[in-house]
Amino acid sequence: MEHTFTRKQLYDLVWSEPMRTLTPKYEISDRGLAKACLRANIPVPDRGYWNGLRAGRKASKPALPSRGFGMSDEVTIGGKLWQSWWSYAPMSLEEALVVVIPSPPVFTEHMESVAARVKKLVRRIRIPKSLAKPHRLIARLLNEDKARQQKNIGRSFSFDEAIFTTAFERRRLKILNSLFVSLELCGMKPFVDDKVGRTLSVTVGDQDISFTLDSVRADKQLIREQCGYSFAPRGVDDPMILKCQVTSAKIWKDTDTEKIEDHIREIVEQIIIAGEVLYRERAVNHHNWLIDRKKKAEKEVQNRLEEAERQHLEHIRKLEEQNIKHLLGQAAALRQASEIRTYVEAAQKANTISDKPISMQKLEAWSSWALVQADRIDPVKSGDFHKFKIVRDEEDGLDEGMRAVLGDV
Repeated sequence: MEHTFTRKQLYDLVWSEPMRTLTPKYEISDRGLAKACLRANIPVPDRGYWNGLRAGRKASKPALPSRGFGMSDEVTIGGKLWQSWWSYAPMSLEEALVVVIPSPPVFTEHMESVAARVKKLVRRIRIPKSLAKPHRLIARLLNEDKARQQKNIGRSFSFDEAIFTTAFERRRLKILNSLFVSLELCGMKPFVDDKVGRTLSVTVGDQDISFTLDSVRADKQLIREQCGYSFAPRGVDDPMILKCQVTSAKIWKDTDTEKIEDHIREIVEQIIIAGEVLYRERAVNHHNWLIDRKKKAEKEVQNRLEEAERQHLEHIRKLEEQNIKHLLGQAAALRQASEIRTYVEAAQKANTISDKPISMQKLEAWSSWALVQADRIDPVKSGDFHKFKIVRDEEDGLDEGMRAVLGDV
């Protein structure tokens, strides 16, 4: 079962009692809880902390660090790690109706202050300018490229040519190396997800920031390569462009007077800031999504109730039509029965004054048969007048007067 806390709530919780007694309450292991705290930058007591307290010794308790750049202020334990806190997971109608809308997200630190902290953090790091000690991701790309070169020795053609041998690609790797090393020193996690080093991203807190670094003329080719087409070498003198896939992020590109290498610190700063901006945007969007989802759920319930009421009224209308039709049919049957009786009486009178009367035996037989038919179709005499087509519960709209007349029939 999932349990969600703010960082402060979880911090207070793990410092309130030993994990061995705390974790069973939340159906999570000691290790799982410790990992969740580590991801959220929440310090936990060491093994000697509780023993020291029991022994009467004063034990130190570190303060809760500030929320990291791009990091959520909420921590979920006991849930699925793949589901991030802001994801728009499917929510059933029942869940949406009972969901408690939290207070709107509040960010006490202004973005100007965040930018100043980021600038101070980046200012302290040393940015490498060569590939003498490459970042592990760049080293992997170089080693894979070296293996391709070795495999292609003696071949006139290969579908798997070496990539990072041109001046353009070597320069590009140097820029990426500077960025990756710098970002990792700042606590961020860079990723390269393809062999040509074009699928690039950085995890800033809980946010994944994708970016591209390529020739300014490579947009169409890059799309083709991402769709599975072969890599096409870029021009040796092509200017480069670096773009973050965040709408608020800046774009950097080579000019006649400046190169991308001149802006490494600025790029690192802006990528980290983009992570914080993305976190705030998603927090606000998620809060708005919850409000909208609950409103839609309430509207859906209202629509269902209105449709049920419409169907109910339609049902009552049809019942009334059937009852009226039945009533009119019974009234017609009563008139027919009365006409038959009147006719029998007239026939009997006419027979008494007729010049050629039929025998009384035949007249009585015919009259008896005719009157039986009149009684059969007479709804009053047969008792059929109370056989209305109704539904018995009060919701069917049957008025009390009708109920009193019909009784328990």
